Amino acid sequence: MKDSSRNQSELLEEIALLRRQIRDLQNTESRYKALFTGASQGILAAGLDSQQFIYANPALCNMFGYPEEEILRLRVSDIHPENALAQVMADFDAMAQNQKTRASMIPCLHKDGSLFYADISATSIRLDGKPCNVAFFTDVTWRKKLENQLKQSEEQYRLLADNITEHVWLMDIKTLKTTYVSPSIEKIYGYPCDEILNYSLRKLLPPESFQKVKNAFEEEMPKALALPPSIVHKHTLEHEALHRKGHLLWVETTFSILRDDKGNPSFILGETRDITKRRKAEEALRESEEKYRTILETIEEGYFETDVSGNMTFFNDALCGILHYPREELLGMNYRNFINETELQKVFSIYNEVYKTGHPLSAFVCLITRKDSVPRYVEGSVSLLKIGQVRSSDLRESCATSPAANRPKKNSTRAKKDTVTFWKTSRRAIMKSIWPEISPSSTMRNAKCWDTPVKK
Repeated sequence: MKDSSRNQSELLEEIALLRRQIRDLQNTESRYKALFTGASQGILAAGLDSQQFIYANPALCNMFGYPEEEILRLRVSDIHPENALAQVMADFDAMAQNQKTRASMIPCLHKDGSLFYADISATSIRLDGKPCNVAFFTDVTWRKKLENQLKQSEEQYRLLADNITEHVWLMDIKTLKTTYVSPSIEKIYGYPCDEILNYSLRKLLPPESFQKVKNAFEEEMPKALALPPSIVHKHTLEHEALHRKGHLLWVETTFSILRDDKGNPSFILGETRDITKRRKAEEALRESEEKYRTILETIEEGYFETDVSGNMTFFNDALCGILHYPREELLGMNYRNFINETELQKVFSIYNEVYKTGHPLSAFVCLITRKDSVPRYVEGSVSLLKIGQVRSSDLRESCATSPAANRPKKNSTRAKKDTVTFWKTSRRAIMKSIWPEISPSSTMRNAKCWDTPVKK
């Protein structure tokens, strides 16, 4: 009886233990099921041999656009594009053999045929007694798009950097070591990129230019730091540089101070271009201007320049003597103050004819008036001169001493050979009053006048 009672008691305890284990198992199953169904990652289980899908959670179904019962009829090869299958199957086998646990940027096919990319991590387990691969899918299409955009941007930048004539460089502000140079550097200095990165500024600049650049950095740094971090301070200077072959060249450098995330200066961004040809052209122009200025100050011909309104901006002493105006009074005076108003229509007709036909006109006469009210005849010639894309005219005028009815002939020995020369006078000034149809970009040049009193 005791044995029977003990056996019954033990049996009840075993039944109670079994019920507790069942409840624990049910609770564990519920938790795992909740994790499986509620996971944000797509979870997919496939048989190792058949590659047939066995389980798929809701996130995986949403990711691929299939209902669960439909996706479980598919295989691994059905959810990847054909051109990527070889790599996908190789990754699947490697993960099945525990040779790798993760594959990145795997192309996947949505039910609608669209392509997206996923990072897949996997592990091998046994489900229902069968070996399976359980894979976890994370949609990274957004990252793929960013990578493509970045790659495209880098290619465009590289194309730009490789083909621009300007040289772009980046220098560490603490070490003054160049960390990047664009390939166009070789066009300017003659050094390849990998070689010039090893050189300091002292190697590339003559002493005077190095000091000039150094002083510019020191002067502009406080200005840059005084500005808000969002504003990039820039400064441009011209200086000489040393070519690899040893000769000097002129360059124009624009540099700006770049800051890090904390607002501290970190790099100097520079843009350098070769201006040697421009400097030579400017020097030749200066020499030419000095030569002509010397001529203008020594000849007896009068010379003057006007602004676009026809006001005097430059003239020589000979013009003051011809017009009898002191220099301080003549400066800023409009040309119409000494050209007789009765002559405007005639001057307009002459210039209009020359401008329209392009044919020069010589020996025309008009009347001007000096400050002392003494009239003078101006005998001149007009022709158009083309400079680049700008149309200009060459005007020579001479003055006679006879009245209008008895003007001297062109070779008259009685005429005093004082000459007024119009040089680079903007035609827009005259056109405002007598020739509005003509392009404002035209200019008048070389107007010579032989000054002769009008006979009373």
